[in-house]
Amino acid sequence: MGSEYAMFVEYGTGIVGANFSHPNLTGIAWQYDVNSHGDSGWWYPTDASDPNPSKRFREGSGWWAWTAGQASRPFMYMTWKWGSQHVTQIIEKDINDELKRWGAKMR
Repeated sequence: MGSEYAMFVEYGTGIVGANFSHPNLTGIAWQYDVNSHGDSGWWYPTDASDPNPSKRFREGSGWWAWTAGQASRPFMYMTWKWGSQHVTQIIEKDINDELKRWGAKMR
């Protein structure tokens, strides 16, 4: 997955994303259905290995699939949330491990 696609996974797209949005949209002006497709969705170019589409057809040498968008899958937000909750513990453990190696103790 390319980094340019990551934000669409994080926040979701289309009417599906609007219904299952990101858990933290505070201060973010993310637009889910920018082209007003609604429940009609849209067709996008793909290939035969695409596991997503329930509606797919082949035209010439390419494949097309239908979607109404995707729900938010906030991998970056959840990683940040976990890290921010555990960073102090991780740093203290690493410092203590190094101090032990040197025969010192943390105050």
